[in-house]
Amino acid sequence: MKFSIFLCIATSVFVFFLGIYVLKIQDRKKIQKAFAALCTLISIWLLAFSVRHYVKIEYRQIALDWMLIPPILFPILLDRIISLIADDNHKISKFQLSLNTILSIYFITTALTCSFSKIEDVETFSYSSTIHYHLFMAFIFTYGAISISKIMYLLKRDSGNQRARISLMLGGIINLLLFTAILLYILPIFGIFLGYFVSIGVLISVILWSIAILQFDAFQIKYSVIEGKKVPLLSQFSLSLFLTIFKLVDPSGYRISNFQYKLRFTSSVLYSDLTLRSKTELGLHQRAEILARRYDPFIK
Repeated sequence: MKFSIFLCIATSVFVFFLGIYVLKIQDRKKIQKAFAALCTLISIWLLAFSVRHYVKIEYRQIALDWMLIPPILFPILLDRIISLIADDNHKISKFQLSLNTILSIYFITTALTCSFSKIEDVETFSYSSTIHYHLFMAFIFTYGAISISKIMYLLKRDSGNQRARISLMLGGIINLLLFTAILLYILPIFGIFLGYFVSIGVLISVILWSIAILQFDAFQIKYSVIEGKKVPLLSQFSLSLFLTIFKLVDPSGYRISNFQYKLRFTSSVLYSDLTLRSKTELGLHQRAEILARRYDPFIK
């Protein structure tokens, strides 16, 4: 199996199951459903990079254009996720819904009629772009710019944990736009076709977005771990990274949240000591040893 095919298949499978993983936790809120839908479409798109090599020669033009159908909804779903992070009860305006519908119908029709490109080499899938493909790229980058401007507004408006989440969304969007611009637009103009490497950019961005969705309250999650409550593994593994970003993007908010966490943590230790004192006859040293063992992983 060629490396390009393996890379796309492996990334496709990972992205799909990551979307399912996020969907199955936190009561399946709207944002999880939107993320799962995005991951499913991304997975199908990446898989198409591999499957197209097994399509008969006479159908490869169709395969090349039809694989652009899933990406039509990428920016729309991503904008939806950003809006839901900013407001759990966000509703799409009728104007935006109408515009999205019109643009989606146009680009889907273009793909179905194989009007995005003209294949030049059926073995390597090299192609020349049509005006429709350029318009599609303009749609992607315009939507990306709108999403970035919305995020910049939210970064100024919000603080604390929310600002860290928005920063992760921003990092993922910029990363994927750069990969897309270079690998799927600029290089093909010069006859260089390395589109499958976009899966690396997708992998990075999707992981960042999943962390942004799961880390809805980092210090609450941290305290839940101390209490022994069930916390999703990805939330636990990404907690240190998220708190580092939190500290960088909002130092004052981090200090306030960290102090509240320490206050709660200290109260828990004192309550545990009080319980031991009231229910046992252990001495100070013995109680201290029990508490040290219990809270050792969290004392840093």
